[in-house]
Amino acid sequence: MTRAQADALAAELEAASELARGLAREFSPRELGEPPVPDGWSAADNLMHLTLSSEALIPRMTRTLGKLAESGRRSDGPTPSDWVGRVYARFLEPPVRLRVKAPRPFVPASGKTAAEALPAFLAAQRAVVALVDQSVGLDLAARKVPSPFSRYVQYNIYSAFRIFTAHERRHLWQARRAALAVRDRAAAS
Repeated sequence: MTRAQADALAAELEAASELARGLAREFSPRELGEPPVPDGWSAADNLMHLTLSSEALIPRMTRTLGKLAESGRRSDGPTPSDWVGRVYARFLEPPVRLRVKAPRPFVPASGKTAAEALPAFLAAQRAVVALVDQSVGLDLAARKVPSPFSRYVQYNIYSAFRIFTAHERRHLWQARRAALAVRDRAAAS
């Protein structure tokens, strides 16, 4: 992966972090912590889901990047997404057209507040940015990783980063909509 690709990914991750900080500025703790509908996810739940996703990605990517570096799999050129990664990332981009139930390990524990969710999300973001930086010069197309949602779906490592950033945009979009719905419900009553 080139430095330019890494910088672009880091910028996307920082934009996601800024969107999350913006939620905390725009909405009250109640609006962020309350689900918009029964059994729905609050804005804070969406942030915790993203944190759980990061916590699953970080050790897997750390191991995989270490193996690439040890084996000398390097590249000075840009790394392309593979077709599976391009399709999956496009599917995840907001606005959400199709809802998918999150697997149990990625379902956030209920009751987390925005005061807990935001710092956890931002800490995970810093760890993922460090992984992106560690990827510069490695041949990220040389190795495939299984999706955390299905071991039958695999994509190259660069695609994994692209999918990850699309997934973040999806859930930050959902988080904002959840907080707005809570605000609108309170205004209507």
